[in-house]
Amino acid sequence: MTRRVQLISLAAPYIVVSIGLYLFHNAWIAFIAYHVCMLTFIIAYGREGNLKKLFSGWNWFIAIPLAVMSALIILLAFAIRDHMVIDSEKMTQTLSGFGLGKISFCVFALLFVSLHPFLEELFWRSFHWGPCRTHWPIDVVFAGYHVLVMVFFVKWSGSLMIFAIIAAVAILWRFCAEKLNGLATVFFSHIIADIAILTSAILLAGSR
Repeated sequence: MTRRVQLISLAAPYIVVSIGLYLFHNAWIAFIAYHVCMLTFIIAYGREGNLKKLFSGWNWFIAIPLAVMSALIILLAFAIRDHMVIDSEKMTQTLSGFGLGKISFCVFALLFVSLHPFLEELFWRSFHWGPCRTHWPIDVVFAGYHVLVMVFFVKWSGSLMIFAIIAAVAILWRFCAEKLNGLATVFFSHIIADIAILTSAILLAGSR
């Protein structure tokens, strides 16, 4: 993969998510375009071992602490709830405005905790595989695109805190993947994190 392709692949998620959310105001367009974008780069420029890395590198002694850390997102969300604006009414209105009704949200949620972490790990840490010492900026870029979504539900102060937390966790994930020479443990932690994010949003919305 050339430097030019790498830079384009890192910018593309920002572009497609922005088009889906800010131009079309549709979560499905943003979601599908984002995942198609990642898959396109993986197929066009990926290496033969990209998929294999996703299912290698399992370690229980690391998986359990990482899973606990991911689950703690729920407690963290309540700790910074004063920076959030996702009360029940606003959450419902915002999701509906982005094309996510009750049924479609359930489908979206299912994809968010299955396909989403699978493709994200395949793209951000397998396709962009490299040592943490030199590749940590990619994890910061990974954290940055989340802000495009967060600002609809969280104040800017909260969005910046979430950005910093995601960046730190992503860098930790890369470090663990490097040491284990595979992403299976990190992939598991990512699934737990996405489940915790959904759970946090639902609990916070219902508690305000």
